Amino acid sequence: MRKLRALETDLDFQAKLLVEQHASARTSGYSRSNFAYGSTPLTSWLTLFKSAPVQAAVARRRLTEDSRPRYVVLGSSLGSLCIFGACVYGLPTLGIELMPMLTAQAESIAREAQASHVHFTCADMLQCDLSGADIVLLASQCWDEELVTAVGIKLLAELDIGALALDYTPALGHAGRKTSGESTGTHGRRFELQCKVSAPVSWDGAHSFFVWQVVEAD
Repeated sequence: MRKLRALETDLDFQAKLLVEQHASARTSGYSRSNFAYGSTPLTSWLTLFKSAPVQAAVARRRLTEDSRPRYVVLGSSLGSLCIFGACVYGLPTLGIELMPMLTAQAESIAREAQASHVHFTCADMLQCDLSGADIVLLASQCWDEELVTAVGIKLLAELDIGALALDYTPALGHAGRKTSGESTGTHGRRFELQCKVSAPVSWDGAHSFFVWQVVEAD
């Protein structure tokens, strides 16, 4: 935590991050707003993970011996949200981040924290296989609408029934809907809101998190 906070306030890191944000926007085709940086404190992450639906998912994970990543963070940045899951709950965790600089820093921080259950990959999340994950956290606060829609469709296609998607916005509630607003589901599935949790983040003193579950479409 000390290293994370020190990096966030380091002017050299901020300058390099700005350069990488512009470079990633040019090479990926995503707008620069998708690469905005923000942070979620451990206390806020704990508030989210102590919600009843997430605790149930964590408990189910502990009943299996599968070592595949069961907690995945999309847009993992410096890796704090991944390290929390690996260190607090021992969850086999995968962080997916498109910016190489942030991925390298996350790997370094995880080694220092001796977080043995966490791994990072520098890749486009739309190209990564998410099947088998029990909990997927989307760092989606600044993502473009098109990207959120694509991620929502991907989650419905690849996650098992009962898996959770934790989001910083309510956008997943629109996944699989017609333009008229009628819910049709995607791949025979839809997202059902389980709860909403309020906790502070770096840009908002009382931010709303949304806990969605993949269910059969009506």
